[in-house]
Amino acid sequence: MQFDYAKKRKHTIGKLVVMSLAIVLPIIAYFVLGYIYKSVGGDDPLDLEILRVLVLVACELVIAAKIFFYVRIIASEDYATNYFIKKNDERNVYIKQRTTTFTMKFLLYVTALEMIIAGFFSKLLFYSLGSVIIVMGLTYFFTYIYFNKKY
Repeated sequence: MQFDYAKKRKHTIGKLVVMSLAIVLPIIAYFVLGYIYKSVGGDDPLDLEILRVLVLVACELVIAAKIFFYVRIIASEDYATNYFIKKNDERNVYIKQRTTTFTMKFLLYVTALEMIIAGFFSKLLFYSLGSVIIVMGLTYFFTYIYFNKKY
């Protein structure tokens, strides 16, 4: 399979544009939802506000790291070639698939356990975790059907 740098570069520029726009989304959500919450009389303790800021910073750092990575691919053909060869290696693809599958199953079981424990303390949390489990299960099911028909 021939590596086409121009095609990969064009695709990466599209990803860069999307991620550049996506960097403002968590900031907008933080301030808009914070304004709405405070306007209806919500008042949280300091530790919860600090936690929200830390989650915002973490989201921004992940997006910034992706932007930096895409810029590096666009800037250097050698880096891009080495990256895409390594990324498409069969062993790496297999490891990534196994890791994703294990993580999905593990998180499903942990969430079910959390749901059982939450059932003793909070009805709202019980139903929230139950809906998360249902969404995860349906996502897995429909993804399985899609890939089963595709391949």
